[in-house]
Amino acid sequence: SACRRRRHRRYGQIPRLLPAQRGSHPRDLRLRAALADYADMFNSHTYMCGYESPNSYALGWEKDNIDVVRKTGKHHFVGEFGSNLCQGASRQKDINWYKRGVLITRNCLNFLNAGAVGASYWSLIDQYYNKGASYEEMQQLGLWRYKKCAYQGADAEGFEEDYQPRPNYYAYSLLT
Repeated sequence: SACRRRRHRRYGQIPRLLPAQRGSHPRDLRLRAALADYADMFNSHTYMCGYESPNSYALGWEKDNIDVVRKTGKHHFVGEFGSNLCQGASRQKDINWYKRGVLITRNCLNFLNAGAVGASYWSLIDQYYNKGASYEEMQQLGLWRYKKCAYQGADAEGFEEDYQPRPNYYAYSLLT
C-alpha cells in the first residue's frame, strides 16, 4: 500500500517477524526482538496468571520471553502484571482480597526466578485516565485507593481513609 511504501522510505526496511515461539508467545514480543537495534530493554504485560495457575505457568511464560530476548543481547522486564480475574479494562474481581497479595508476590517471584530483570505491578494508585470520565472508567487496580469520596456503592465498603492501601500492597511492598 502507499502508506506502507512511505514507512519503508521514512524508516527503512520493516523487520521480518521471528517465527512463533511455543504457539502462545505474544506476537508483540517477537516484533520487539526483531527491533533489537532500537531498544535498550524489552518488556511484556500479563494478566494470565491466576490462583489456579501453577508456578510453572508464570515461570515458563517468562522463560519464553527471556529466550526470545536473549537472542538480542538485551534484558526483559515484566512492565505490567496483575491477576487473571479481569472485569473489563478497569477492574479486577479480586482487587480487595487479602490472598491477592500472595498471588501477586508469587507471580513476581516466578518472573524474577525465570530471569526477568524486574517486574512492575499495575498500577500504583487507582486513577482516571481522562478528565470527566465516568465512574465505570476509573481504573481500580492500584496498590492504593484514591480519595474516599470518589468511590460508590460496594466499591466504598471497607474504605476508612483517603489513599488507603489495599491488602496486596503489604505483600508486594516486601519485595520492593
